[in-house]
This record gives sequence, C-alpha cells and structure tokens, in this order.
Amino acid sequence: MSMAPRVFLISLFALMIGIALAVLPSDLLAKKNMPTPDDFSIFLHSAGRLPGSPEYAIRIGPDGHGKNYEKPEGMGKELVLVSEFDLDATAMKKIYETIKKQRFFDLKPEYVDPNIMDGDFAEMEITADGKKHRVTTVNIKVDAFDNIVREINTYIPKKASIYYNALIVDDYKRVER
Repeated sequence: MSMAPRVFLISLFALMIGIALAVLPSDLLAKKNMPTPDDFSIFLHSAGRLPGSPEYAIRIGPDGHGKNYEKPEGMGKELVLVSEFDLDATAMKKIYETIKKQRFFDLKPEYVDPNIMDGDFAEMEITADGKKHRVTTVNIKVDAFDNIVREINTYIPKKASIYYNALIVDDYKRVER
C-alpha cells in the first residue's frame, strides 16, 4: 500500500476514535447514571376547556431530556416546540420518588368537579417499569396529582412550568386521591 492511502486511513481512523470519545462518554454515562427505569417518561399537559384555549405541555424522556410545547390561543392551532431542557440524575430521582410516594399508578383515570362548567384541565401520562398510566383532572384539586406536578415544576425551567387552576384557586373542591 502506498503512503497516500495509508495516511488517509490512519487519519480517518483517528477521526472516528476522536468522535467516539467525544460523544460516547457523556451520552452513555448520562443514561447509565439515571436512577429511574429505562422506560421512564412523563407527559404533562394543561389547557382551558373552551375550544381554542391556549395549551401547554412538557415531555420528559428517560435520559432527562425534556421538551416544552405551547399552543397559542385560537382555533386550528397545534402544539409547537418552544424549548428543550435537560434534567440531571438528582432531579430525575426526586421526581421519580415523588411519583412512587404519591402512588401515581393507583390514581383513578379521571377526577372532575361537575359543578364548574368552564375552567381548565391537566393530564399526566407516566410510563415506568413497563406500565403506562394516564390521569386527567378537571377543575378539582387532587393532592397526589398536584404534588407530582409541583415537584416536576421545581426542576424544569420556569418558562416550561405547567400551571392550571387547581394549583392556584383556593376554593376548588379537594380530594386526596
């Protein structure tokens, strides 16, 4: 083999090693260090009940990478990606511990106060250990659900925080579970 192809192959090999060393450690270690199940994910969404109300949502994956979505007020609009963020292993652990402590997977699929006709709703879907569960709350305080949302809001950027009336309206009907 002449000198030119040999230099090219050595350079190519060195480049591949450099890329592998630059990318693999941070990506692989971040995933290995997450103290949550490999399939752990959260989808949290809130919106007004009237058609065309603004909507807000976040999605957090098992590696702690999160996405923040918004849908502006108006008919026919879609949720659009607004920003992305990353949670570290400590934040993921605390959120996951709160989900277990509040027994999210034991909550009923829906909680509604039928006496309030407008208002808003919040829904959360969590996947962990091969289980997927979705809970929706409509114009009602559900302590276990709301505690999980508050914990999530503690660790995500303020602009991505999810709020709904039950978190701030004191005279809403309240249930523990």
